[in-house]
Amino acid sequence: MTLVPPGVRETVLLGPPAGRSVPVLFAEMHGNLYVIPTGGRGGWIAQVLRVGYAEVTTSDGRTSRWAARLSLDPSEMEAARVALRRKYGEPTWSRYFAGHSKVLVLAPVPPRAARSPLEWIQEEFDASAAEYDRRLQTMPIERYLKARTLDTFLERFRDCDPLLEIGAGTGAETLPLLSAGHTITAVDISERMLAELTRGAREGGWLGRLSVCKGQLGNLSEALAGTPAGSFGGAYSSFGAFNLETEFGRVPGSLAQLVRPRGWLAFTTLNRPGLAPLAWEVLAGNPLGGLSRFGRRIPPERIRYPLEIQTRPPGAMRDAFAPWFRPVSMSPVSVLAPPFESPRMLSWLSARGVMRLQHLDQRLTRLPGGAALGEWVLLTFQRTDAPAPPVPL
Repeated sequence: MTLVPPGVRETVLLGPPAGRSVPVLFAEMHGNLYVIPTGGRGGWIAQVLRVGYAEVTTSDGRTSRWAARLSLDPSEMEAARVALRRKYGEPTWSRYFAGHSKVLVLAPVPPRAARSPLEWIQEEFDASAAEYDRRLQTMPIERYLKARTLDTFLERFRDCDPLLEIGAGTGAETLPLLSAGHTITAVDISERMLAELTRGAREGGWLGRLSVCKGQLGNLSEALAGTPAGSFGGAYSSFGAFNLETEFGRVPGSLAQLVRPRGWLAFTTLNRPGLAPLAWEVLAGNPLGGLSRFGRRIPPERIRYPLEIQTRPPGAMRDAFAPWFRPVSMSPVSVLAPPFESPRMLSWLSARGVMRLQHLDQRLTRLPGGAALGEWVLLTFQRTDAPAPPVPL
């Protein structure tokens, strides 16, 4: 949530149904209220988006329900940013809003029906697509983690083609793999993310080796209907798809249909609990976030992610993918990286200190038993010669 700066009185009270309301900064245009979510603990923004409305208390003391949604219109989003900047001034804008891309729209109309988990996830990524790459450039820890998984994918899939990517996003790993000469089918739940990926492939001159398909991990058989069995030499996914999917039962069989015998599968899964992120959460003053890492589900914004996370530890993944996939390797993506961006810490370390820490981190990830330490575990499997299961109905 956005804390109200001293001296600012132009706010509304906003909160989820039957929840505690908080004062937020807003802009008003065309009868709607516009709020830029800026994070915070508790997940009240996530609750508002899930049910589709918020309880809004205006300055005259009246409380009513307003329909809530994330804006997907770039011109509307930019107009809201301009209005907020003008209303509260440059210092407030720079302190609270700069670098945040999503815009929450509140309309005084009958609330729409609550979203399904699938709709909620899709809207979250659609709303982030246009600004995702720019925001990633401001997140050095996230870039480091993606570089670590990309190195593994480049090595593992060196002689494998074509590849299947699940949860491609805007192409942080897709585009380098295309540049390395691979042919890729990219699946993502967000059309807008896929549009950004397509634009990047076109600009790089690799569009002829990229196919995109809207779909989710849990319905790969439907999303790729008509794709012959064993079409892919490898499949991969990182930081999202395998821990957002609520219906996981069909996933191993679907991937066994798509990946040819002796082909490769590599993906990340969120550790449970992960000793290093548990310690980081406590040190950062978020003990509830640390405790939530022991559960099978982590509520939205209890840790840094705005959506509900399904924690599936490596052992559970190994069991789920047998007998079609043989486990080959398991290692933490990182041991030392905090589970949140920490500009202050990075500034204190200096560029040379960060580089030394990265080298140390890479050595620690190779330690026996290191998978228990990190937040994300990278699992690699090889497809066995076991017959592919029937296509799920």
